[in-house]
Amino acid sequence: SINKIRNARGTKIWQDGFRDDALRMPDAIQKAIRYVIFNPVKAGLVQKPEDYPFVAWDFET
Repeated sequence: SINKIRNARGTKIWQDGFRDDALRMPDAIQKAIRYVIFNPVKAGLVQKPEDYPFVAWDFET
C-alpha cells in the first residue's frame, strides 16, 4: 500500500474536493456513465455528446 511505500499512516491519495466511489449497483454505474458522456454538453463545450472529440463511445450502435 501507499502507506508501506512511504512508511507513513493515513497518506492522502486524492486532492481535496475529489473522492473515489465504488460503483457496485447497475444504476450507479449507469449514472456515472451518463455523467461522463453528458458532462461536455453541460459544460457548454459541445451541443451533443457525440460531438465531443475525446469521447470513446460508439454512438452508431
